Amino acid sequence: FSADIIASRVSQTIRSRGRSYINRVEITKTKSGSIQATVYGTYRYNTSINKNSKGKYIDRCDCPYGETCKHTVALAYVIENNPTLISILDTTSTAIKGPLSSKQLMQTLEEIDRVYYEKHKYDRPPVQLKENHGIYYRFKATEEYGRVPYSQLAIETGRYLIHPKTNKLTLRNNKSLSETMNEPGYITLFDESILRLLSYSAHKKSRYSFSSYDSLAIHDDIINELFSLLAQAPMVLWEDNMQLTIAPEKAEFIIECVQTANGYIWQPTFSYQNKKQIIKKQDILFFNHKPVIAKFEQSLYRLQNVTDLTTLHPALNLTSFTSEAFKNPQVVNKLLTISQIVPIQLPIDLTKDATLATPIPLLLLNRDVTPWTVEPFMTYGDQRFHTQNTTPILFSNSINNKLCKRDLDKENVLYQQICTLLKSKEPFRILYEDREYFLHTVLPQIPPDWQIALKNETSAVKRSKADFNFDQTSGINWLDINGTVKIDDSTLALSDILDELLKENPFLTVKGSSYLLSSQDKQKLLQLSAYYDKKEKKVKLSRLHVGALEELEGIVDTSKLHKAWQQTLKAIRSFSTLKEAPLPKNFQAKLRPYQQEGVNWLSFLKEYQFGGILADDMGLGKTIQALTILAHSHEDVSVTKPSLIVAPTSVVYNWQEEIKRFTPGLKTYLYMGKERTFLQDKNINIIITSYALLWRDHKQFSNHNFHYVVLDEAHYIKNYKSRTAKTAHLISAEHRLSLTGTPLENNLTELWSQFAFVNPELFSSLEHFKQTFVNPIEKYQNQEVKLHLQRLIKPFLLRRLKKYVLKELPPKIEQTVWCEMEEKQRTLYEAMKQYYQAKILKIVEQKGIKKSQIEILEALLRLRQICCHPDLLKLDERKSYPFLPAKLHNIHSSSKLETVIELLQTAIAEGHKVLLFSQFVSMLNILQTELNKAKISSLMLTGKTKNRQELIETFQTNTSYSVFLLSLKAGGTGLNLTVADYVIHYDPWWNPAVEIQATDRAHRIGQTKSVSVYKILMKDSIEEKIQALQERKKGLIEDIIGGTSHGKGLTREDLEFLLK
Repeated sequence: FSADIIASRVSQTIRSRGRSYINRVEITKTKSGSIQATVYGTYRYNTSINKNSKGKYIDRCDCPYGETCKHTVALAYVIENNPTLISILDTTSTAIKGPLSSKQLMQTLEEIDRVYYEKHKYDRPPVQLKENHGIYYRFKATEEYGRVPYSQLAIETGRYLIHPKTNKLTLRNNKSLSETMNEPGYITLFDESILRLLSYSAHKKSRYSFSSYDSLAIHDDIINELFSLLAQAPMVLWEDNMQLTIAPEKAEFIIECVQTANGYIWQPTFSYQNKKQIIKKQDILFFNHKPVIAKFEQSLYRLQNVTDLTTLHPALNLTSFTSEAFKNPQVVNKLLTISQIVPIQLPIDLTKDATLATPIPLLLLNRDVTPWTVEPFMTYGDQRFHTQNTTPILFSNSINNKLCKRDLDKENVLYQQICTLLKSKEPFRILYEDREYFLHTVLPQIPPDWQIALKNETSAVKRSKADFNFDQTSGINWLDINGTVKIDDSTLALSDILDELLKENPFLTVKGSSYLLSSQDKQKLLQLSAYYDKKEKKVKLSRLHVGALEELEGIVDTSKLHKAWQQTLKAIRSFSTLKEAPLPKNFQAKLRPYQQEGVNWLSFLKEYQFGGILADDMGLGKTIQALTILAHSHEDVSVTKPSLIVAPTSVVYNWQEEIKRFTPGLKTYLYMGKERTFLQDKNINIIITSYALLWRDHKQFSNHNFHYVVLDEAHYIKNYKSRTAKTAHLISAEHRLSLTGTPLENNLTELWSQFAFVNPELFSSLEHFKQTFVNPIEKYQNQEVKLHLQRLIKPFLLRRLKKYVLKELPPKIEQTVWCEMEEKQRTLYEAMKQYYQAKILKIVEQKGIKKSQIEILEALLRLRQICCHPDLLKLDERKSYPFLPAKLHNIHSSSKLETVIELLQTAIAEGHKVLLFSQFVSMLNILQTELNKAKISSLMLTGKTKNRQELIETFQTNTSYSVFLLSLKAGGTGLNLTVADYVIHYDPWWNPAVEIQATDRAHRIGQTKSVSVYKILMKDSIEEKIQALQERKKGLIEDIIGGTSHGKGLTREDLEFLLK
């Protein structure tokens, strides 16, 4: 053998590629005259080189290339460099004489099984039977190149003449099919049907076909039709000119297994039209790949029960064997397998002694491939069978070596069970985007009678219920938990389990074994993992975590806790009966009952050295409750440090006024303005400053230690990355308090940032918080984890809603007013929308949504501006868009503006005062211009307004001003504007909580009239889509502090929805 024998069949390029693949060849099987290998290319390909009985080297590969390929060339070079392989390949096997041994029989049966799967299917056109006359058709056998061990049928055509006197047959062989088709006076309509069929075959070439100049290889997919026609042709010949009969119906070929005195013999039989004949192997010739054609005596037959010739051929080597072979389960199994693919008739009593066994189902997960695969198997002892493979049906019991039978009915029930759970049928593929859902949702639902195994691991995953054993020790402010976890026969340290749990791997791998915990057991460990210290290898809780003790029942024995813990736990369990806190002296207000309860809670936090978030609904008096606890604290002569109040710039002066009004005994200092300095006056009780100055002068603030630090509108520190949040976290104080009506707006990391200020030790690092709470709640909607978080923060977050505590507050009537765009405004809007649809979705596809934020915000901003008023899109900018025609450059009217002006005129005529909010200052300017034209007096407050408090007092007391135009950000928080009873939102904001907060500037304590709230929205626009998104986010605040829904940011789906 030489590699050039194979390499000469390909181009120089393929030959070079083959050489480069030499190191990718893995020899898988060798036997006389045959070398089989796996070649690792783009995929794994099965490749072989065989030497046939005539000494030709035949190459074969299942890659899609179709001819001799780089994989077989690579194998040829590997063989050439290995003398042992050359020796095996050049040793041609000879026919086995005498009875087959069990091993020889097994090898033959395996060969039949292997070649069965080499199949190909083709389509064929229908041809109708027509009259026959005149042309002869002569079959010949031509050895197929590249395939063993059979020949292919070819056919030649020509004209014939039978001499009328001598009856002598004269043949004229036409050199081509086209020549025959143009025979004048010979060809009939019937011949035309046959020749057309042969022409189709000639044009549909196959890698398995062979044609010479004067004969045509018969394509497999025309044989059935061709035989039906030729059965009626008058002149069909064999290559030796012997006249043939073509059988129009299929024949049956069966190898019967006949018992004799010495064992069994294989006996080939041939049946046609209910006539069976015992034949010898040499008496019949087989042709083609499929369907298989047999020449027996003077006829050609199609075999109906033989799939392909390569499968049948090795079966003909079966001769005889002993009775002992049937006692070998492997032999019996293989016989049962191949009896379904080749015509072998087995003895009736073959499986009579087999015992029906009970399957144990197993799910094999392979995470080393993409996508992941899940394969179901049925195990019987140490035997494992794929559910889709119903053979072998028998196996040998490894304990007593008895023959056992698979319970296929039971297997099918189990298989359907797993298909239902995985919501598909095989092949089971876990795509990348479905992995998390599969691991965290599907896997825990796998029935307990199913075993789960991981690819390349020797033992199944252990899934038994865990048995916990915990130890605890505690002090005034600490609690340590250690213990062990027992699963099956393994006892594991609690620290080992928690180390694995923090990797977010659903399979915990400890000391070489994998474990899959039940959802209940995993949840118990997850609760502990929130307090696990990796360095010290123990669970450590501080007294801040007292809220978690309720759910750690069964882990923590509260009766054995330190006295300080028990006192705190008792206080938390009786929040409604907290001892009433005394009011400060000279307190100039009367607290409502719920406000007194709030002050009691603040007093509790102060007593136990806890920080807290007062998250009452807007308008319920968070300011007065905070001032009560501050005033009471500073009455204590031992308190010498000042307290710090940080608020948005727009309400700094409001705090100063509220202190003068309600707690005049507190001495305040306003840290504001260009000439600001840090006073060293020990008589100062309260320092008031803004968030902007807090981070600008952070060095000044970090050098002081305060008695209290109060953050008003504390959602200003919700972004933990912001300078404001980082500065606030570094302030030193004995007590910390946050005031906000929206502690949570978009995601749970906002909550972490808030608590990192008030109680830094409640949660550990942000990464740990995300792992423990954010991912389970926001990604998987884990209700247990959400409940755990609610319990944990409950002692330190107090929230009351207006509708529950202020029954006497006048109603708030909300109404959406829909506007239709004018024709020109609509044309401009649609043009911009189509432009951004194409642009933004393409950018997101390329960069991802996170890296496309600037472009996304620009697109959404432009569309929202057009909805408000086309003039918000500046003329120069309109001209910069090449797709906008000139007629759209000068649109200056807005149906929304007209609607709002009419609404304002009606409200004012009826004696109402109105707050009008917009996020666009330029829109407020347009509105004020239009109001001036309509002789309506108005005030305007934006982020740049200096005399805020003066404007507020003017609007509250001066009846000349009926409309207060407010920037949503600057005027939406902290202001008390109860003189107004109409609120108009000119444009929608993404977060409904911001709009509610703005509305509550009027709908709050002190309001005596019902408040009418109008949202002005453009129909069929992005504003309508924003309204729909708001509905999805409405329950966000209640997610953790009292509700059921969970918050998410803007997703790609949201973006496509908005730009649709």
